[in-house]
Amino acid sequence: MGHLRRCLALCEEGAGRFQPSLCLLRGSISLLTGIDLAGARPVRRPADAGSVDVVVTDLRRSRPHEMRRLSRLAPVVALDDAGRGSESAAVCVYSLPLARPLSGNLYGPEYLVFSPRILSLEPVPFERKKGVLVSFGGSDPEGCTRIVTVILNGMGIRPVVVKGPFSSPDVEDLDVETVGTDTNLLKLINESRVLITSFGMTMYEACYLGTPVLLFNRSAYHQMLSKKADATSIGFVGGPDEIRSRLEAVLGDERALVRTLENNRLKADGLGASRVVSIILGAARGVRKDCLFSHRRYAAVRRENDYTLHRCRRCGDLFLFEIRDKGRIYDDKDYFLSDYERQYGRSYIEDRDNIVSIGAERIGIIEEIAVKKGRILDVGCALGFFLDLARARGWETVGVEISKFASEWARKNLSLDVRTGSFLETDLPSASFDAVSFLFVAEHAPDTEAVVRKAYAILKKGGILCVALPNRGGVSYRTAKRTYIADHPRDHYIDTTVRNLGRFLRGYGFRKKRARVTGIHPTRFYRAVGIEHGIPRLDRIYTAAAKIFSLGDTFEFYAVKE
Repeated sequence: MGHLRRCLALCEEGAGRFQPSLCLLRGSISLLTGIDLAGARPVRRPADAGSVDVVVTDLRRSRPHEMRRLSRLAPVVALDDAGRGSESAAVCVYSLPLARPLSGNLYGPEYLVFSPRILSLEPVPFERKKGVLVSFGGSDPEGCTRIVTVILNGMGIRPVVVKGPFSSPDVEDLDVETVGTDTNLLKLINESRVLITSFGMTMYEACYLGTPVLLFNRSAYHQMLSKKADATSIGFVGGPDEIRSRLEAVLGDERALVRTLENNRLKADGLGASRVVSIILGAARGVRKDCLFSHRRYAAVRRENDYTLHRCRRCGDLFLFEIRDKGRIYDDKDYFLSDYERQYGRSYIEDRDNIVSIGAERIGIIEEIAVKKGRILDVGCALGFFLDLARARGWETVGVEISKFASEWARKNLSLDVRTGSFLETDLPSASFDAVSFLFVAEHAPDTEAVVRKAYAILKKGGILCVALPNRGGVSYRTAKRTYIADHPRDHYIDTTVRNLGRFLRGYGFRKKRARVTGIHPTRFYRAVGIEHGIPRLDRIYTAAAKIFSLGDTFEFYAVKE
């Protein structure tokens, strides 16, 4: 019931911002009869929801096959999922304590989901609270309600007992006041002097409202979680006399009773539902939801607060699913100056000779393929060194650069035609270019498909597409996957191979003309296999093999528009 309550709270919070469907994966839809579904449409199977933008799961332990099935519908946001299926989720949020370390994106009680109605309640001061409230969720399969109520009656206490929609607590012969779930449970919690429950969301709601909580956990798992939260517990094993002794000790000691209220591990500000809804909406807006081939079979290999890096189970490519927009990191001139220098030992301007030397090889290959020199567009042209070289060789040049600093530098210092902005937002006439280049730029675009479609549209028939990319099939990935993934740049949305890129571009009307493996570093291979390096002949052998088997850490791909 706690999992269902949390889903309904998200439906309440998201009212007007999304239209939810609700499915019980492990239970009959008839169980929802008579429950206020907060505007959600009940469905018997996930597929019955039709086309959806995001799937939210609230499962204690998801199974791999069911999560893979859900991830084919849309990106999955998983809440407090300790199951093996969570690796297929796009986003994992853990608001509750963890029994063991788990790979997640966001952690902490700030993501605890309460009903938005809790924010309208003014916590009743402790000295004005009265009575004992007993609530063990919607079903209470272990019969905790009766066990605790018998002990309370023996102490002369007449508690208020909450009867859940799926439970029939055996307390008719006891001295209790029974209320149903149609009663305002949050109001009852707020007014009670103490709440007796098991570890779960109700406990956190009580702490938010300033009501002391005593936990009676009937499983070792929940008892362990309560210890991680440092919550006051009267145990989960032992006979009635032992449990009564613990209960009397706490109820008779007011300082022990209010100890929970001073426990920082149980603190929540009541805004968790709003935060989780923002995550859900961000996941629904995410652009890079799959690999280049839309295989919809993937597993998370790295999770951070604002993104998840996935590996496709079919083609092996990596793709980055963004939870929050990274912002425009290319606007700062440090990206080309101090940041570049930290990575390469010199600034982008100081590295001009090397950039021009590499560019000369690329423009040479383009000229070998081209029927004639014509109009070339360099997307992400940076400070314009490649364009300046192409112009000197007789090409008519145009550049697009998102960095204001870099585009202004190219216009001012090299007198180049460089437009400031993103490629997809720049107005460029159809069939107006003889060549378009993306030199370590395409991996920075979340919507690779839209980029390729536009490149096709602006190229003339027979026009050349030149793409330079990191190589997921290179030696660094093959021999040191963990290091490669740990160092993976935040702004790279796609990691693919020469072969996969060729297959992908064929689907958009491009025919491969030439592929060139670059970034060949013999020392990286030697280090991985434990070979002593520094032997020139061995270097030559490895370099030749790397070209044949595409082991370079980068590659260039040249194709023509058919």
